[in-house]
Amino acid sequence: MEKDKFFSKELIKISLDAKTDHEAIRQLSLMLFERGYVKKSFLNAVIERERTFATGLPCEICGIAIPHADPIHVNEMAIAIGVLKEPIKFGMMGGTKKIDVDLIFLMALKDCDSQIVMLKRFADFFQKDEYIGKIRSASSPDQILQVMEHYFYTNEKEGIIDD
Repeated sequence: MEKDKFFSKELIKISLDAKTDHEAIRQLSLMLFERGYVKKSFLNAVIERERTFATGLPCEICGIAIPHADPIHVNEMAIAIGVLKEPIKFGMMGGTKKIDVDLIFLMALKDCDSQIVMLKRFADFFQKDEYIGKIRSASSPDQILQVMEHYFYTNEKEGIIDD
């Protein structure tokens, strides 16, 4: 997995100001669309999928959402990251309950195999409180990018990087 295929500081938004899950998804989708990562159909596909298969995950430190759409709506693989200014409600994965979400990882992946691999990697990542804490408290996209690259592109999965 190459760095430039998934994470980029141009796709990281700190203090994302949104009142609803759809508004947050729209803002992150627009970042992907404006840079050519996704097709125009991506936004509606993500929102429709979120209605049917909610992606909110309650984690130890905060709520996280990992919305995504089918690969047919993607031009190039990327992940947009939003750190919300204030938590918003997302449907909880596998249920009907709503949870407060602070972090959104909007996945635009080119094939189903990539989605499965990334979902598994994220499931492990979300259990690393020190990484999630660093992302929530980051003051720049560079800091978040450093955390993501450290976890996803190094062999060391334990411990946290220094400031």
